[in-house]
Amino acid sequence: MYNLLSSEEYKTLMKKRSTECETVFGQTKGNLGFRRFHLRGKEKVGTEWG
Repeated sequence: MYNLLSSEEYKTLMKKRSTECETVFGQTKGNLGFRRFHLRGKEKVGTEWG
């Protein structure tokens, strides 16, 4: 696991991920105050998210 985490390929992937998807979730949580879903199930969560 240490070898995987220290590889250049993994570091590049994590750097790319931080700018692509983590920003969206961070803004949603920070700016909108959205921390958790109130409903359960994929369909209901999709409705709540939309």
